[in-house]
Amino acid sequence: MAVCEQMLIHDQVQFLLYHRHPEVPPLLTPDQFTSEKVGEDVLVPLTSASTNFGTYPAALPYLAYTHESGLGRIVAHRLRGKEDYLQLKPLFSSHLAAVLMSMALESKGVGWLPKSLTEQEILDGRLVRALDESWDIPLEIHLTRPRAILSQSAEEFWGRAGSDPQPST
Repeated sequence: MAVCEQMLIHDQVQFLLYHRHPEVPPLLTPDQFTSEKVGEDVLVPLTSASTNFGTYPAALPYLAYTHESGLGRIVAHRLRGKEDYLQLKPLFSSHLAAVLMSMALESKGVGWLPKSLTEQEILDGRLVRALDESWDIPLEIHLTRPRAILSQSAEEFWGRAGSDPQPST
């Protein structure tokens, strides 16, 4: 996410589509960028159906997002102060949810994974909840752009995305 944010800041891309949590402020400043909520998702603590941690393991093997990851910042914020209670033991980290999902499918640990990414694996019974719904993390999906006027095609896209086609500068 940090690389993607830098690309938007340096005008290398016109839009950024990303997960956001209301309690975690975006790194992109609202005076330079505007954002529209375009959807919702939820991070669910999942593991392989074949994983057996026992009843109360000494530590849950934790498949973590890196700190550069937007999802990593969100999960870290929501779990802050609860690590001892959960007894999470970081086993592996990646900035990509798909990589963490692969590790979870291989019974390597628990990962907070987007429901939108894992729906089929949950339906198939290959991924199951590792913790109850109180540990879910609701997300918003946002489309962000610079406040500056963009190309005509970019402005048309923004307009179709459901936002004000001419944001104030």
